[in-house]
Amino acid sequence: MAQETDYRREEILAALRRALPWILSNQNADGGYVFMRGTAFSYGHELMTSGVDISAMFPTWFRTLSLAVIAQALPDSEIGALRWRFCECPGMQFWRGRRIS
Repeated sequence: MAQETDYRREEILAALRRALPWILSNQNADGGYVFMRGTAFSYGHELMTSGVDISAMFPTWFRTLSLAVIAQALPDSEIGALRWRFCECPGMQFWRGRRIS
């Protein structure tokens, strides 16, 4: 949406700047991410749970996706300098070579 309008753009960018350190703080030394520090989480089934501060697939996927999308909105940030690639599939097509700035 921020690509299409200036409506509340500065507030949105400020929120993304605040979110970035929080997302990165949930990364473990193994490179994976936790749902939230100090909290176990169940993804709706007993076989899809993650223990306290244990990296898991879902939070790693969604945190990485969040970083990639935030990087498009904040090209001058530490993650904005990375070369993110988005696949040609539903949901990802919005970022084909586009940045918000």
